[in-house]
Amino acid sequence: MGFREQLAALKEIDIADLELSEVATWPLAARRTVLVLVAALTFLLGYSMLLSPAFDALGRAAQEEQRLRDELRTQAPYAAAVPALQDQQALLVERFEALLGQLPTETEVPALLDDISRVGMESGLKFRAIALQPEQLDAYYYTLPIAIEVEGAYHDLGRFMSGLAALSRIVTLHDFSLIPKDEDERLLLKLEARTYRYRGEGTP
Repeated sequence: MGFREQLAALKEIDIADLELSEVATWPLAARRTVLVLVAALTFLLGYSMLLSPAFDALGRAAQEEQRLRDELRTQAPYAAAVPALQDQQALLVERFEALLGQLPTETEVPALLDDISRVGMESGLKFRAIALQPEQLDAYYYTLPIAIEVEGAYHDLGRFMSGLAALSRIVTLHDFSLIPKDEDERLLLKLEARTYRYRGEGTP
């Protein structure tokens, strides 16, 4: 039976004569129509309750996947650079510790004064004064000024300053004053030598 014949058969059926309890005795066209309607309703309910949420979740998952892929492409160069950065960090730590080893601790300051005195005597100079001044607090370290007055010949003073620069501890020289003493070309050198002490983490 074609579609037109079924449609014609449906037009001849009086819905008022159909009882739900006697579905088995309904005309074939009516039973087929009910079956199609039930199938369509089942499909619509199944789509709205099961398939539609699943499709929405699938769409969200696809968007999240794309976002993660984009993020991965953005972060990949940084991740690739991590080993090189770790090597650089290790090198910086090594250099920092080496420099830190050149800064005297509190217990080593007297030994540094002895080294300065030794360099002066080896250079043929006469010490007028060598005195540790009050330390100065900076952001990450303490500055330890040392007031020095030595007397000697010009070249001897040059050897003295070279000797200070060659000490194993970091010493910088500041505030030079050079005064002639007598006709023997002896000079009085006044200067401030500064060394430094690391504050360390948590040090007030």
